[in-house]
Amino acid sequence: MADKTVEEYRAEQQAEYSTFKALLPIFHDGARAYNPGDPVPTSNVELHGYEVGVQVERVGDTPAAEPTTDASTQPVNAQPTPNQPPQPVEAPATPAPPVQES
Repeated sequence: MADKTVEEYRAEQQAEYSTFKALLPIFHDGARAYNPGDPVPTSNVELHGYEVGVQVERVGDTPAAEPTTDASTQPVNAQPTPNQPPQPVEAPATPAPPVQES
């Protein structure tokens, strides 16, 4: 059996992690395994029987005309609409104060 090259491993990993993404938080044994938008390995979709279109979606299946949401234009305490997962709210990027040594 021939050894695989680094490029072959990378291609396999790219295929494994670029096919599906999570639509909802997915839990295993009480621990969160995937957040919405996280890549989900194809082997896990098959092994655990995730429902395509419910728990995961194929990358590229999203309509191109879907409007994008800018987190900076949403109120911080905005409630998600029914039947849609909550959207993450990103904190504004502010530089950390300089460290002062005494």
